[in-house]
Amino acid sequence: MTIKDLIVTELALFSYREGSRLIPGICPSAWLGIAQVLNNRFRAGWWESDWLKVIASAAKHSPDLPEKMDYVSLPDHWSRDFRNHYDKCEQIYDNRLVDDVTVSANSEKYIVTQQDTRYGMYYAVLQNITNPWFHEKIIGHPEDHPRTAEVSGGNGNLVFFG
Repeated sequence: MTIKDLIVTELALFSYREGSRLIPGICPSAWLGIAQVLNNRFRAGWWESDWLKVIASAAKHSPDLPEKMDYVSLPDHWSRDFRNHYDKCEQIYDNRLVDDVTVSANSEKYIVTQQDTRYGMYYAVLQNITNPWFHEKIIGHPEDHPRTAEVSGGNGNLVFFG
């Protein structure tokens, strides 16, 4: 096993677990969006641009309290959806996959405060936020953290913030 294998596996598992928890069922776009958020944090220099620290610290910026997060669920390793997600996480790690999930849209639906493209740094299902920090720092400051994109799933929408 290489460090790349470890990081890609951790990225795929975290994003799968978090996406499945927030948007129950199979929603690969939610999984990918969460993986891209972690990639955006890594590229922005969070946690010294250390992949494992970015993944391990993700709960600190979660829309939910850490005790609500899922750290144990496992995907069906034969699932074509999960295998595809794992491959995309490897492309993210290799910087070969463009973020087209969390990036700001050229649409009036999303408020973009800068002319340059904004990437998702946070995510939430708006009606299920339990973390007071998230309400205060992210939702409470739309000028600093505008909505950049949204993914629809069977049981709700996952919103991304810059």
